[in-house]
Amino acid sequence: MHVATRGMNAFIDVLEKDTNFTDLITLSLDILDCTLTDATEEEQLAVAADDEIGDRLAELLLQKVNFMPALIKLLTTNEFTIRRFFEK
Repeated sequence: MHVATRGMNAFIDVLEKDTNFTDLITLSLDILDCTLTDATEEEQLAVAADDEIGDRLAELLLQKVNFMPALIKLLTTNEFTIRRFFEK
């Protein structure tokens, strides 16, 4: 969890400041998606501990003041690779 909390500021900086680098934004959103989404039933048994870490990370991200505005700002982009994360 320590690594996740230290990298969270860098993650949010990418979402806020590097909006012109669509590949970097796409990779960042993909990591966020993999970290925070529920696993399938088969995977849930193997990754029960990871779910707790994902839940804690989600709570920490939502407590950051600039996280949600950064995500909302990305909604204005026309880039499909970025918008596909918001259409799930």
